[in-house]
Amino acid sequence: MLLAGAAAAAAAVVSVGAGCRRSAVGAPGSTAVDAGPTTPSTATREPPDARAFVPVLAAIAARLVPADEHGPGAAEAGVEAFFARALVDQRLASVQPLLKRGCAFLMKAARVERGQAFVALDAAAQDDLLRRLVDGQMRPDGFTGPTFVRVALALTLEGYLGDPRHGGNKDGVGWRVVGFSPEGRAAGLSQPAPGLKVVP
Repeated sequence: MLLAGAAAAAAAVVSVGAGCRRSAVGAPGSTAVDAGPTTPSTATREPPDARAFVPVLAAIAARLVPADEHGPGAAEAGVEAFFARALVDQRLASVQPLLKRGCAFLMKAARVERGQAFVALDAAAQDDLLRRLVDGQMRPDGFTGPTFVRVALALTLEGYLGDPRHGGNKDGVGWRVVGFSPEGRAAGLSQPAPGLKVVP
């Protein structure tokens, strides 16, 4: 699991592939969403209930940190429950509009380009939309693609590696992948692993 790659991607402006352990991305010549059907007024329109965005964020998280031969990914860690809390947590009020706009845009783009819901697309199609959003091939109104994906990645990692009491990291699967124990010690080390700690 390339969690180091994902963390680096969260700190830089980044391609989706850099945050993934494996990712089938769209062809370099992929075009932007049609300017007609996805005008800013329709592309960023938000469904009335924040819960409508939770499955979209969970699908994005599953592409940013997918399961592979090294261990379970974001989906297996139950990050969907973490996002359900994050979208209504007042402490995250500053990023909630960005998350909602980004999800609404991807929902619209998936319908226009593929005739399906974003969550119903296969992994390659989801990666294609995310990569193009990050690369500036789609230009939504009201937010920037790279910022949206960086914030989604940061929250994905928090849900994957944070304390399970906050809704993610189901059964501590994220901790096990990185060799971390709740007592603050990494597997096989006599001292606490530097930089890894549980934040209440």
